[in-house]
Amino acid sequence: MNLPAVLNELNVAGELSVNAYPQREGVPHDLTLGEFQALPATSEQLVRRAKIYALQMSLTVGPGADTTGPAPLHLLSPGMYLRQLTIAPGTVVVSKRHARQHLCVISQGEALVFTEDGMTLIRAPHAFVSAAGAKRVLLVTEEIVWATVHRTECTTVEDAERDVLMDERELLR
Repeated sequence: MNLPAVLNELNVAGELSVNAYPQREGVPHDLTLGEFQALPATSEQLVRRAKIYALQMSLTVGPGADTTGPAPLHLLSPGMYLRQLTIAPGTVVVSKRHARQHLCVISQGEALVFTEDGMTLIRAPHAFVSAAGAKRVLLVTEEIVWATVHRTECTTVEDAERDVLMDERELLR
């Protein structure tokens, strides 16, 4: 799917701010999927959520669907897990939903970032705190290096991923 088609599917138009990552205030630092779904949301946020899931389904079903994405760099240190992706321009990525508040560090490149709370242009260098429950669509316009840093006591990548991500399979059927 090309960038104009994705923008059209998300119904995105208008001026974009730079590095003003959209997210709602007052979200707890840790959430289960059920707790996230129980949070108050505006009708606009719910429409955006549905668009994100619809886009994710359209990208992962059918001939030529690639659900692997770019190979991440994983680093574990006591109490921390870092996951870093280098993503080529023209790539569309729908993230997994994050169960915990975490740090995002963009060290190179830029991408349009669409969330339930809005859209912005993220341009390196930039870092921000992302709320628990975050799920984003990245429309990469220039090769980007995006890292997320999570708190966890897990000692393997597999356990750390289970710990910091929400299992959304039930929502993607």
